[in-house]
Amino acid sequence: MITKLKEKIIIAFGSLLLRAIWLTLRVEKPDEKIFKLIEKPLILSFWHSKQLFIGYFTKRYILKGTSKKIYFLASQHRDGRLIAELMRKLGFYPILGSSSRGAIAASRKIFKALAGGDFFAITPDGPRGPARKVKAGAVKFASGSGVPICVVSLNFSSCWKASSWDQMEIPKPFARVSLKFDGPLVFSGFSRDETEAACLALETALNRVSI
Repeated sequence: MITKLKEKIIIAFGSLLLRAIWLTLRVEKPDEKIFKLIEKPLILSFWHSKQLFIGYFTKRYILKGTSKKIYFLASQHRDGRLIAELMRKLGFYPILGSSSRGAIAASRKIFKALAGGDFFAITPDGPRGPARKVKAGAVKFASGSGVPICVVSLNFSSCWKASSWDQMEIPKPFARVSLKFDGPLVFSGFSRDETEAACLALETALNRVSI
């Protein structure tokens, strides 16, 4: 069992290691169009395997000089809390909850954040996959809030891939990194057919920007 002390050590070491890797990366300047998109609230959607540095990149290069925050949904279980604290150090603001636990309270916090002008980040194939298959959560948040989705992907010229279900990507030192994005994607239907069509459109857009 992982104790709280071990959790803190894992989080601190993991954060330092990832930041050290980041310092070696060759970052390409993001397309100017992204700065127009962030003038209004957005739901940022990206594959689970791509999540590691997106918050850090966005906070450092896209939202620099603004007060906007990026919220994301994290599991209330121990593993989820561990990941949440690590992601917090890399630019995200976690909201604890899941479809089976704390869903209503978490949803209210997400809608409040979007109404206040902040961003909500979601991995539509998470938290357990299958990889690169969109589930309806992102579409439902977009339809319910009226906030468009922007699909994003942080792509690396070379990276390691974890043995996890999502093959989490960790860039190798000195790799080139670029942000690819598409949107805004607006979804407003709630019927089963509309939701299925929206999920397919979102999946297609995500695959188009993700390498």
